[in-house]
Amino acid sequence: MIMGGILHLSANGHLQQQSMAVFERYYPNQNIMLAIPPKDADDVKIDLPEERFRWMDYGNVSTYGEIEELCHKNNIDKIVLHSVFIKNLKLAEYLKSKLNCRIYWLFWGFELYSALGEDFGVSYIDEKFNPFKVRTYFYPNRIKHCLRYLRYGTTFSQVLQKATSIADYFCFWNKYDYELYTKYFGDRVKFKLFGYVCRYRNEAVDENFDFPEKKHEIIINHQASATGNHITLMKRVKQLDTNGQFDITMPLSYGSGNIRKLCMKQGTAMFGPKFHPILKFMPKDEYFNLIDRAQVALFGQKRQEATGNIGHLLTVGTKVFLREENPMYAYYKSKGYYVYSFEKDLKSIDDLSPLSREEMIHNRKVWYKTRLYYDDFMPYLFNE
Repeated sequence: MIMGGILHLSANGHLQQQSMAVFERYYPNQNIMLAIPPKDADDVKIDLPEERFRWMDYGNVSTYGEIEELCHKNNIDKIVLHSVFIKNLKLAEYLKSKLNCRIYWLFWGFELYSALGEDFGVSYIDEKFNPFKVRTYFYPNRIKHCLRYLRYGTTFSQVLQKATSIADYFCFWNKYDYELYTKYFGDRVKFKLFGYVCRYRNEAVDENFDFPEKKHEIIINHQASATGNHITLMKRVKQLDTNGQFDITMPLSYGSGNIRKLCMKQGTAMFGPKFHPILKFMPKDEYFNLIDRAQVALFGQKRQEATGNIGHLLTVGTKVFLREENPMYAYYKSKGYYVYSFEKDLKSIDDLSPLSREEMIHNRKVWYKTRLYYDDFMPYLFNE
């Protein structure tokens, strides 16, 4: 039995909230989460018992002594980084010098792909940088690299280099991302299987699932992502849906504030009252109930992103279009899903027709057969 405690270093996020229930299930009474307090305009996304959680601006070095004392008191020998950013890495580096502990990096994606876009010139954006278009300064590119360094004194690649020197394990469900990471940063950090949004093996399977009634509605992306290529998607819909048959729902409740403003402006201009942005964070079930009614979902990322949203929509009968460069397109195709290419399969208004019931049932059966369970990795996550 693992006797040591587990310290989670987080920001204010819904995935971290959900993950604590999972960690407590497999490692009860061993978890403590510290989270950076939300900014004034942010919704509070974490609500946990006080004995297992506290808001703390641990980017302030003055908190390090208190946190070290907390770690000694709770026999912390495992530190879980919910993604990596400079504040949690600096604290982890300090704690590792004081404690006999292992560092587990729960990979998200944005850390690596932002570094590749800003520091290595790998483009995940359709629109090229234009010094006369303010919005292009928001995208991952060489200019963003310079601006980030001037503002923060660091870049994404420097953050990942520090993560590479501190972390012991890269925890994710898709080895493609790990292989991409090692291509640029080496393989000192070892791979471990992990997924935020999975299932418990003993959960009942609903073989007679009642698919939600689909409406003339299109979901565009899952957040205000700088790599979402929202404008490309909006332009395609506007070109095809000339009569405004579809309502456009765009989740923007988290992500980049600059991209959110851009999407609000462009969405309103293109679609008027048919444009429905989601601006407020909501509980997972409420959010899924809202997006489940759309018959089509478009995702503009050329990189791994939005896997929770995409996977869920495939199970509830939504017709999903992905970019062919996105490794998730090949991943879902290889599993046998009906999933569609944005480039090749979205050419006319007819392509926005819903899946047939047989196709919906097929996708749900594929999910039953191929989904990842917490039991596949959680009992062994901290094994050496």
